[in-house]
Amino acid sequence: MAGSPLKSAGCRPKTRTAADLRPFPRHKARPVWHLHESLDRMERLVDEWPAGVCFGSSGEFAEVGSPAWHRRIGEAWDLLAARHAHTPWIHMLRGLRVCRMGAYPFASCDSTDVARNHNVTGHPRLMVEEWDSVQCPGRWVPIETHQSLFDIA
Repeated sequence: MAGSPLKSAGCRPKTRTAADLRPFPRHKARPVWHLHESLDRMERLVDEWPAGVCFGSSGEFAEVGSPAWHRRIGEAWDLLAARHAHTPWIHMLRGLRVCRMGAYPFASCDSTDVARNHNVTGHPRLMVEEWDSVQCPGRWVPIETHQSLFDIA
């Protein structure tokens, strides 16, 4: 799977790149763009993998739903909307919570909520049905963002 760590000769984790996915049929593999990476890389992946790209929260944008995360996702969608007449197929890793907000046009999202919390509710089927009922919008509508005082300094 794209983005999964690989052990290199020096025992240091290495992340698979889109080039590592080339042996797989493009309709069965999806590269991951990590939010801390350049927007240029995201554009390249979307152009080279028209069947879909995954977004992964990472670096300073690792906390899904944080103000920094929302700004970065907004930048990505602004760029995608400006370049593409139709919404590209984007899967948001760990993104069901923000999908529920209804702002971002992800084609799909996933979550670990049911696996991690089914024992708390005792009703995993109801949890799955609730998550399955969540739909993202079909297109990007830019969200007005405001700078925080911390961003100005």
